[in-house]
Parts: sequence; structure tokens; C-alpha cells
Amino acid sequence: MSYQNPGEMNFLPPYSSPVLLDCCSTMAISPAIQEWHVQGRAIGHLGPNQRQIGLAILLDGISYENAGQRAGCNIGTVESRYNRAREKLVTELSPPQ
Repeated sequence: MSYQNPGEMNFLPPYSSPVLLDCCSTMAISPAIQEWHVQGRAIGHLGPNQRQIGLAILLDGISYENAGQRAGCNIGTVESRYNRAREKLVTELSPPQ
């Protein structure tokens, strides 16, 4: 264990890129975990109908027809919800200008 200053312990592992600290501990959060949190937060900002359709198509890989059967709506509604979900995710995950 190395010390930065006398009496101060350095608990962070060496990372080549900047990292954030977990708010509840001294554990470093890797850039990959940071990205996962950002994506999860963006998905959480979707409305429930958009999230249901978006996750069914993107993560489960099911067809629009099957997504519509799961959600109890027609294919046109699935297409609309999916497009709105995709647009919102692109906007939220794009870097600020």
C-alpha cells in the first residue's frame, strides 16, 4: 500500500483514464461502469411504454409483431414507441454541444 502524504492512505488502484469514486465507498468506478450507469439512467428517463417496447426490441431481439403482442398494441404503435424511444436515447447519450 502506498501513501500520498504521511498519514493518508491511497486505496485507489492505478487507472490510466479518469475515474469517479463510488459515492458510498472509496472504490474507483471504471469508465466502462460509468458508461453503464449513464445508459441505465437514459433508459430510466423513457416512459414506461417506450421502455417496454425499446427493451423488448433492442435487448430481447424480438420482432415488432411480437413486441406488439407483449404490449397489447398494433405494429404501428410499436413502431411509433420504438422510434420515440430511440430518438430520446440518442439525444440523452449524445455529447453536449
